[in-house]
Amino acid sequence: KTRQAEDQRLSVVIGEEWEAELAKITNRFEKDLANKKRSREDSKVLTVRHNREKEELEKNMTIKRDQTKEGMTRKMLEHERAATAALVERHSKEMMRQIQEKRLEALDAEDEVRLYPAQPPPPMPPPQAKTEIYLSPEEFAEVDQLAIQVAQEDQKTFTDLVRLLVGHCASDVEKARTIFRWITVKNLNSMSFDDTAHGDTPMALLRGIKYGTESYHVLFKRLCSYAGLHCVVIKGYSKSAGYQPGVCFEDNRFRNSWNAVYVAGAWRYVQCNWGARHLVNAKEVPKPGNKNKSDSLRAAEKRKKDNNLRYEYDDHYFLTDPKEFIYEFFPLQSDWQLLKTTISLKDFEELPFVRSLFFRYGLYFPDDNTKA
Repeated sequence: KTRQAEDQRLSVVIGEEWEAELAKITNRFEKDLANKKRSREDSKVLTVRHNREKEELEKNMTIKRDQTKEGMTRKMLEHERAATAALVERHSKEMMRQIQEKRLEALDAEDEVRLYPAQPPPPMPPPQAKTEIYLSPEEFAEVDQLAIQVAQEDQKTFTDLVRLLVGHCASDVEKARTIFRWITVKNLNSMSFDDTAHGDTPMALLRGIKYGTESYHVLFKRLCSYAGLHCVVIKGYSKSAGYQPGVCFEDNRFRNSWNAVYVAGAWRYVQCNWGARHLVNAKEVPKPGNKNKSDSLRAAEKRKKDNNLRYEYDDHYFLTDPKEFIYEFFPLQSDWQLLKTTISLKDFEELPFVRSLFFRYGLYFPDDNTKA
């Protein structure tokens, strides 16, 4: 409603400005035309000039409207995302507190030693590799199938959804897994949403992801909190679609966000967005700024990007080892590299450019100092 009201207000302001400028042009034209010394040829020239000025005015006002609307929309989207993130953070803390109280009520004193931590531990490198937790996705066949079945229906609340997903899970790893798979099963290209899909519901968040107002990492964090799992959102850079070796991370291009969830006694990376979909044939490097693009051009680019999105589940982005994750993602906070020895942004830029397929085939670089 706020966005619609701002759009209407903008249309009124631009309309009034256009009318005022048009009145000036018309008054000048009529004054010049009223000059008795003007010949018929002069009148034709004045008429042509007047029409050209009107066309130029309309063109300039359209550009101004589009640019102003674009800036307004961008600011409102940023505000909405920040508000959603803050809401999720509050809900997550409250949900974790309530779950911890229930856990304490259900356990005796001896069990408390093995209790899941009440507060999120500080970021530290995980003591185990991913292969020590599980060797093959086949080990999650049952929980994956459960997530796929649950994804066939639309749940009305987060509580209902999480109860169905984690109700029979035997470990915190299985809980994170079912949430990850439920998210990655959802093919937003083929999903349609009612205009009523608003508010604090799973479908509203998915709708927001499809239309660019929400994000996968916020959804994963929300579901983890309802499942009693500590989860954080990490911000940084990524070698995402359009990146090519040699590109420097010096502005807002290639900014990204992902999650770390506390399972199996350590913080582990989860990238639901990359685990769910990838961009096909994305070779064009984003240009910095792009301030002069119209809404129609941006919409066309978004449609082209959406058409190139392929939803293919990628297990690499579930509990990814930090030593592999760092080839594609660089956290702004060095602690969240989860490496024993952290690297600089320049080091990150110089790392070889590899994708998940490289690690899926068991490949690695024998020398950690290998550069692109």
